[in-house]
Amino acid sequence: MNDGTRTVRLGAVLIAAYLALLSLPLRMETAGPVATSALFGLYAADPRLYSFIRGDFEPENPRHGVALLGVISALWLVVLQPLVTLVRLFFLGGTPGFSVGLGELITALAVNVLLLVTVPLAWALLVNDGKPLSESLGLSADRPTVEVAVGVAAAFASLLIVVVVNYLLVTLGGLSGTNPLAERIIGLIDLRTALVISALAAVGEEVFFRGFLQTRIGLLPAALLFSIGHSSYGVATQIVGPLLFGVVLGLVYEWRDSLLAPVVSHFFFNFTVFVAALRFGMGP
Repeated sequence: MNDGTRTVRLGAVLIAAYLALLSLPLRMETAGPVATSALFGLYAADPRLYSFIRGDFEPENPRHGVALLGVISALWLVVLQPLVTLVRLFFLGGTPGFSVGLGELITALAVNVLLLVTVPLAWALLVNDGKPLSESLGLSADRPTVEVAVGVAAAFASLLIVVVVNYLLVTLGGLSGTNPLAERIIGLIDLRTALVISALAAVGEEVFFRGFLQTRIGLLPAALLFSIGHSSYGVATQIVGPLLFGVVLGLVYEWRDSLLAPVVSHFFFNFTVFVAALRFGMGP
């Protein structure tokens, strides 16, 4: 083991210890830091545990280790924390808490997007050794107008699928059709804000989940993580819907070999939902 690898492992141990301290006293809401601490600890114990990652990743390379620590941090924020919220709601009951204003909402979203874009860029720099981003993350489009058209079509096809499945889940499955957290968000925004939120979410989530994760762990695992990332809403339809949408986005990405179509699709999907909710009180 070289000095660089030792340094990365030491960093993982320190981060794990810090997150473990954040988790004391042990409560349901501290499960996120606990789980993330365990991931950092596993990396420190043996980086080869992550050898399933496709591409140029080398577990013993210290530069690659730094990049992986960034990925784990991003997964903590956008996947583990929402999952913890869902588990807490399931066992303790209640509704998702949401008391911030519009400014805090936009700021939190911007920070998330910055992380979701920065981590893949850092991976491209540290692991892919300067390969063009078009190759590392699928940031290319030979025929932009075609990609946009495919994205719009995929968005409305996905909306139809999600609406039908949610309807069946509510009417035949007996699941709740209410979404308290989404309703509170809708109460804060207007069409201009919806446009900004839709664009930020589409770019950040597609770069991370499709352009980065899917090419390294596969379509279905990436779609599942994308679905779990929406679980903080605390309702089953908000998990099933993103799972189905994530699969469609993944298929579109594999078909087109470009992120433009999934980004456009994600944007139109979100914005259409916002418009329907603001104008007609409807949602998928």
